Amino acid sequence: MISSVTQSIRRSPSLWAMLWRLANAQLLRYLAASLLALALDLSLFSLGLRVFSWPWWLSATISFAGGAVLAYLCSITWVFGERRLERRGAVEFTSFVAIGVAGLALTQAALFVGIEVLHHVPEHVRLMASIVTFLFNYLLRSILLFKRKHVA
Repeated sequence: MISSVTQSIRRSPSLWAMLWRLANAQLLRYLAASLLALALDLSLFSLGLRVFSWPWWLSATISFAGGAVLAYLCSITWVFGERRLERRGAVEFTSFVAIGVAGLALTQAALFVGIEVLHHVPEHVRLMASIVTFLFNYLLRSILLFKRKHVA
């Protein structure tokens, strides 16, 4: 189904085709930025757990902060074309982080269930929770904070 949609869009230089390409490019940039932020997040998470012997919830919170800052910097410089709140940087950053905190709540809930209830490896649970958080954060941030890049 997606293949036939993609093929018909490629053949038609319509508005829908342009929007499809744009959404894919932006989503791929957001994915790349999120993967960088996730790598930092997971590294800090594991470091907190394994080196500093912090509890999982503290490691997750601290690692989230590092990943959030990196994700924000990538989002404003590379992922999204225009910022709805560019002139109100503090509001923009606070909103960006607030969406991330909601994502963190989802992550913490998944970590609790996966680690405490199901007794899975913390890093594995964190990675799976990141997929849900990625989609949640992308959708809210792209709708509320940013405008799409223009396609030439």
